[in-house]
Order: sequence, then C-alpha cells, then structure tokens
Amino acid sequence: MADFAREIDSARAKTEDVFISQYKRWISDGDLRTRARAYAFSRDAWSRIRPAPEITEQCTFMAEYLIECLVRNPQSDDDFVHSGFEAGYEVAAWLKHLVTRADGAPIITNVARRLEIAYRAADSETRNRIETGALEQRWSRERSVRSLRRGQPIRSWQRPMVLLSNGASHTLTSRRFAGLRRPQGGQRTVKRGRTWSH
Repeated sequence: MADFAREIDSARAKTEDVFISQYKRWISDGDLRTRARAYAFSRDAWSRIRPAPEITEQCTFMAEYLIECLVRNPQSDDDFVHSGFEAGYEVAAWLKHLVTRADGAPIITNVARRLEIAYRAADSETRNRIETGALEQRWSRERSVRSLRRGQPIRSWQRPMVLLSNGASHTLTSRRFAGLRRPQGGQRTVKRGRTWSH
C-alpha cells in the first residue's frame, strides 16, 4: 500500500512542481492523514501543482475533508489533521473567502448543503461543533441554527456572508479554538495562517 503521507512530506520539503495526477491520488486516498497533508499542501504550495486543479474538484475535496473532520472530531497527534473545532473554524474562514470570489456562490451553496446533511445525521455534541464552529457570524449563525433545527435549508448564509465581507460587525464564536492545538504535555501551538487561491 502506498504511503502517500510520507510522499507528501517529501514533496513539501522540496521545491519541484507536483503533477496533477499525483495530487489527485493524494486527495482521493482514504487515509485522513494523507488528505490532511494534501489540504495543507494545496494551501501552502498551490502554485506548484501543475496544471492547477479545477476549482470545482478542489473545493469538493476541501469540503469533504473539513466536514469529515468537523463530524469525526479526530483526536490525533498528527499536526496536519484538524480537530472538529479547528475544521469548523476553517470552514467559516473559507466561506468568508468565497464570498469575495465571483464564482463563490455555488460553492457556498454546496458547502451549506453538506453541512445540513451532516447536522441532521449528527448527535448533540457534533451539532454543537457545527453550530459554534462553522456557523460563526452571530446573526447569521442564529438564523442558520434555527433553520437546521427546524429541518429547513440554510437560506440566510449568502447575504449575511456578503454583508460580513463588506465590513459588517461580527463575532467569531469559535475564536478561542482558532488555529490552536493542545498536544501531549499541554502546550498550545498555533497553526499557520490560512490563505486560499481557491
């Protein structure tokens, strides 16, 4: 069985480009450690993937990986793997980025649909992570949570997110979880800042 996690670690340490066929093997691997590294690689070395992945395929991968972490809440010593709240923060920050893109609306709709499905199938603890992690803007969050609890689709996301991107006041309810991990020994380490080209 191929050790794609080690392969990605090796690629991160180099400066050569990575072929898209190789990257697609990484993002389709069933191992969470591999996909966590592929997620980090695409964030930190997007320009090295040749040719660049199609945006729809990349965003589908990002949504699947982050929502899986949000739901499963993996407790891992692997610094690349996101915990549930870390994944929720990533989803919220990514959605705010998407509203700045001309092609962001259908991606936001797709992520909202995936979150709705995950929420309806979740236990109360997982629902809390979705509510307090991914639904981070206060009045948008309140409307979205009410919709989810009533079994209705989230229709309020697009407009509040656009308002937020234009400077509306907001509160990150998941701020205390933003980029923080508590490894063995109890010391906190801060993950690298988030930037996206997609």
